[in-house]
Amino acid sequence: MKYLFNKVAIVGVGLLGGSLGLALKKRRLVRSVVGLGRNQQRLDRAVRKQAIDAYYLEPEWQSAVNDTELVVICTPVGDIVRIAKQLCRWLPAGSIITDVGSTKQSIVQQMDSFLKRERFPVYFVGSHPMAGSDQTGVEAAQADLFNRAVCIITPTKYTAEPAIQKVSQLWKSVGGNIIFLAPSRHDRYVAAISHLPHLVAASLVNSIEQVNRKDTTVLQLAAGGYKDTTRIASSSPELWRDICLENKTSIVSVLKLFEKELTRMKRAIETADSREIYHCFIQAKKARDKIK
Repeated sequence: MKYLFNKVAIVGVGLLGGSLGLALKKRRLVRSVVGLGRNQQRLDRAVRKQAIDAYYLEPEWQSAVNDTELVVICTPVGDIVRIAKQLCRWLPAGSIITDVGSTKQSIVQQMDSFLKRERFPVYFVGSHPMAGSDQTGVEAAQADLFNRAVCIITPTKYTAEPAIQKVSQLWKSVGGNIIFLAPSRHDRYVAAISHLPHLVAASLVNSIEQVNRKDTTVLQLAAGGYKDTTRIASSSPELWRDICLENKTSIVSVLKLFEKELTRMKRAIETADSREIYHCFIQAKKARDKIK
């Protein structure tokens, strides 16, 4: 049997890393999948889930990757560059490192500069599968998580074409639809379509919690609308803290747009401007109805 990769190492075997391991194994795309991490109990759970074949704690990472063709880093974005630089020293020539981080510009720039300076014979390709859940941990991993998910590849002029093709093939093989974007465009677009909704959901929950502290009856009334709108507020706080710090310029820009829209609605309600209130809602409905 011809495999896409003989050995893949996944750093951070949580929801995304675990789902990738399950997908690779289910489709028989690799000979073996190993997990790299620091928490033995979590890695034990990943083995029991059959997301990985074996695991290595951090002191063993060097021996774990010295024959690895592909490393996929699935940690919070604040850790990706540090881990990638560490692994570059041990990987065999021609190996590829990619990631699943929700921010790209800073990560890709740092890795391009590092590899150009240090001349390690390995490749880095930034990628971001637009898939996930409000749940965390390998327990929530699913082999079909990436089916029909948009998977963004963010090459630069320094990224080797064979490495780009291999990473593209990886995400296609687990069901993803590939889009190529420059890292800066990725960060601007994702700030609007992904990061802002998470921030809005978190802020909404925090606002309602202030009401709830005064009268706990309020949450007894929580129905589908509130739960659907705020589901993503249950996502990993560590993950979203790092995203906000890594992509702060683009996020602040879209937050200003959101503040402007909130102010518009607030002013219309304060002045009982029924025409403007209706216009806000009909404008939103038309825009939302365009999404399939």
